[in-house]
Amino acid sequence: MNWWAPTRRSKISLQSRKGVKRRSSPLCKLIRADLKAWREEPEVTASPKLKAERLGMSAASEKRIGIACLLLVGSKPIVPGEKKNWEKDGKKAYEAAREFYLAALEVEPQNHWVITQYLSIMATPVLANDVAFKALSINHGAWWIAARQVAQWQLNETAGESRVWALGDIG
Repeated sequence: MNWWAPTRRSKISLQSRKGVKRRSSPLCKLIRADLKAWREEPEVTASPKLKAERLGMSAASEKRIGIACLLLVGSKPIVPGEKKNWEKDGKKAYEAAREFYLAALEVEPQNHWVITQYLSIMATPVLANDVAFKALSINHGAWWIAARQVAQWQLNETAGESRVWALGDIG
């Protein structure tokens, strides 16, 4: 059965799909508001490590919002022009993720997870056209080397969860 067939089932499906657009924007706003409040908790200002971690997790959340929006670009449109809006929202979320990762990096430059996440998001097709992608190794190659070295140092001096994080970033 085609999703556009005029049956009761497809009408319910269409109503549900229409609700995706209306519900997702307020949901994204709620997520962003919660993350902002979490980043602004008093204990965060006293700890660069905690601040970088929360900025990094905010970046990861924005990246997931971007992924969700871009997945919707690939779905069948309900309203003309809807795909363009999802694409624009997806790119904005990726840009916000990049900025959060950069802010985290500025707070805690020795955090190899933040460095690798920042560099990785810079290399995504959403943010890097062919020219920008080719320039990444020239402009940021030393960053990859530094991130790997910091992770190697941490690997040699840690155990448990910290060691797992280091192993994940030097692979």
